[in-house]
Amino acid sequence: MTMTTPPTYVHTYPPHGKVVEDSDEYIVELDVTEFTRDELDVSLDGDVVTLIAEQRRPRHEALTLCERLEESFLLPPDACADELSTQFNAGTLELHIPRRHFAVNAEATPC
Repeated sequence: MTMTTPPTYVHTYPPHGKVVEDSDEYIVELDVTEFTRDELDVSLDGDVVTLIAEQRRPRHEALTLCERLEESFLLPPDACADELSTQFNAGTLELHIPRRHFAVNAEATPC
């Protein structure tokens, strides 16, 4: 009998991101090259994740340029939202969301 690795799926969502899913987790990769880590805010409301990136640059005494990116998405039913973690590297924000493994034992916790 040959063991095979479960498939990995990649879904692209232009212009800012893609989702990679395998049997253990979802990884959402968002292109945020215009922003620094301090300009990013990730929030979770139930099963909806929202990224807000905002940058303000003064141009003149009375003019400030504001650039804003907002992305929201609904997590799938098997996502462990309370275990969401983030990584920022080279203009890419990664959201790591573990997948729920349903337990056979009724007393076991699924996440």
